[in-house]
Amino acid sequence: MIKTAIKLYSRAVRGRVVKVNLIICFTFWVAFSVPVFAQSEIEGIDQIDDWIVYKTTQSSEQLHCGIMAQPSSSTYTRNGEKVQVNRGNTRLSVSILGGRSGTELVSVEAGFNIKRKSSVSLKVDGRGYTLHLDPEDKILTYAWPLYSDDDKIVYALKQGREATVTMVSAKGTTVVDTYSLKGVTAGLKRAAVACR
Repeated sequence: MIKTAIKLYSRAVRGRVVKVNLIICFTFWVAFSVPVFAQSEIEGIDQIDDWIVYKTTQSSEQLHCGIMAQPSSSTYTRNGEKVQVNRGNTRLSVSILGGRSGTELVSVEAGFNIKRKSSVSLKVDGRGYTLHLDPEDKILTYAWPLYSDDDKIVYALKQGREATVTMVSAKGTTVVDTYSLKGVTAGLKRAAVACR
């Protein structure tokens, strides 16, 4: 059984900050999804391997779909020593906004406040990409790439086997999350169909 929730997704798109408030609760039993919704507008669709497929209607005109996964493993170190960390929701997501086919946006939710003015490293099978925080430091639990890098990262996620996300918390803890990429391609195809 997997339970997961998205609270707030915010990203810069061509100089604007677009905020999408999503509250999603999914309960997946075996391989079939039985959604439990915090809002009636949200629908869980499926779980494909390690990725959850979702869609939500923000208004009568705005349909949002995507996939998300939780880390398969995480490590925490501070000053070279392993430590334990209490975290909130943690996930790597690819979202299709506004029902626009081909508009796939990557984001990471850390589950804690990321260190101000820092960046987040995303590696897919060893190839590195940089994710950024809200430039106004209002949202420190999310990171996302430059708009121009989304396509490259999504392509890499589809081709890859494993992704690692490395970030430093506001308390100085280095966090490394590892994600399985099994199911990314099929999940995005499923999400794209749901967003038509």
